[in-house]
Order: sequence, then C-alpha cells, then structure tokens
Amino acid sequence: METETLRFYQHALERTSDASTAVSNFQFHVAFFVAVLVVAVELAVIRYVRHRYMDTPLLFQVIVRVNLQR
Repeated sequence: METETLRFYQHALERTSDASTAVSNFQFHVAFFVAVLVVAVELAVIRYVRHRYMDTPLLFQVIVRVNLQR
C-alpha cells in the first residue's frame, strides 16, 4: 500500500509543470492578499464599533494592543 501511494505522489510530481506551479503560486499570493484585506477590514470594524458604542478612545485601543504584544 505504501509503495502504491509513493508511486502516485512521484507520478503527480512529475506531471506538475513549471507553468502550473507558477499559476498555483500566483493564486496563493492573491488568496493571501485577499485574506489580509479581510482581516484588516474586520479589525477596522471592531475598532470603529468599540469607539462608537463603547466610548473607547482610538488611541487607547492602540496603546493596549501594543502593550499586549510585549
């Protein structure tokens, strides 16, 4: 069973061309960039809600976040 699996993966690696790797690499970078944007928007919304409805100063949020990272 293990040798069949190993042969399958070796065959799959041989079939992979540089072009498909480049496309896959590009798709990863696009997906990563989109994920970073989504997280940034989520953090901005959380920050706005805290400021608007919880009367938390924006500067206080930054100071607390910096101190928690240390």
